Amino acid sequence: YAREHLNDVLWLFMLTVAVTYTHMLDVSVIYHYIRGQEVMKLYMMCHVLETFDKLLCSFNSNVMDALQNSVHNCVNAATNGAKIDQIKSALRLVVDTGLSTGATVAHTFVLLTHAVTLSVAINSHTNAMLLVLISNNFSEMKGHVFKKQDPEKLFGVSRLDVIERVHLSVCLLFVTAQRIMAAGTIQAAMSRKFVTDIMLVIGSEIFVDIVKHSFMAKFNGLRPGVYRRFYRQMCRDHVHLTQSYKIHQVVGFVPLAPAAVIVRFLPGLYQTLRRSAESSNVVTRGIFDRIIVYCSSFFFFTSFMFVLVCFKLAFGIAIHTWGTRT
Repeated sequence: YAREHLNDVLWLFMLTVAVTYTHMLDVSVIYHYIRGQEVMKLYMMCHVLETFDKLLCSFNSNVMDALQNSVHNCVNAATNGAKIDQIKSALRLVVDTGLSTGATVAHTFVLLTHAVTLSVAINSHTNAMLLVLISNNFSEMKGHVFKKQDPEKLFGVSRLDVIERVHLSVCLLFVTAQRIMAAGTIQAAMSRKFVTDIMLVIGSEIFVDIVKHSFMAKFNGLRPGVYRRFYRQMCRDHVHLTQSYKIHQVVGFVPLAPAAVIVRFLPGLYQTLRRSAESSNVVTRGIFDRIIVYCSSFFFFTSFMFVLVCFKLAFGIAIHTWGTRT
C-alpha cells in the first residue's frame, strides 16, 4: 500500500498549496479589474479562460499519470533498488511533484478567474455582459458540428462536456457564495434576477450541448445508443481503476483545482451564515438558523464532511454495481 499512501500524501500536498495560493489572491481586486473592462474584452477573456481550462485539464491528467509512474518507480527503487536508482527515482519524483503542483495552481487560478468573470457578468446592472458570455457557448458548436466525428472522437467530446459542466457548477457555487457573503444573508442574496441569471447560464449550457450532440450524431450517422455504450465504458473503467489516484483516467477529470476553489469560499460562507443566524430574531429564527447557532463549527464541518463521504461511497458503490452488470 506504499504507492497508494504516497500518492494520497502528494495529492493532499498539491491541494494544500493550491488552497494557500487562492488565499494569497485578493478576489476583490480581480473582480474590480475585470469589471472595469469593456464588454468585448470580457468576451475575449472568457474565451481565453475556457481554452486554458481545457488545455490545463488535459495537461493535468497527463501530469498525474507521470506522477503516478514516478511514485511507482520510487517505491520499487526504495524496496529493492541500488543507491543510484533510488537517487534518480527520488529526483524524478521531486520534479514531477513540482510540475504537478505548478499545473494545479495554474488551473486553480484559471478557474477562480473564470468564476470572478461570471460574477461580474451576473452582478452587472444590464444583461449585456451575461448575454455575451452565454453566446460564447454557441460558438463551440461550430468547432464540432461540421467536423467528421467517429464514436471515439464523440466519446472524447462527451467527456470534455462532463468536465466543463462540473467546472461551471463550481464557478456558479463560487458566485453564489460570494454574493451571500456580500449581502450577509441568503434571503438578501437570492434575488429573482440572480436566480434567473443562474438558471439562464445553466440552461444555455445544457441546451447547447443537446443541440451540439444531436447534430453531431445526425451528420455522422451515429445512433443514440452510442451514448449508452459510452456510459457502460465509463462504468467499466471505474471498476478497473479502483484506486483514488487513478479515477481521473476515466474522464480526464482532476478534482484538485475545483476542490481548491470550493475550499477557498467555504470558511467565509460559514462565518457569514453564522453571523446572520446569531443576529436574527430568536422567536422567528428558522430551523437552518437554529442549526447554525447551536452547532459548533467543528461539529458542523465534521457533519458536512461525513455527508460528503457517505455520498461519495454510495455513488462509487452504485457505479461499481452498474459497471459489473454491464
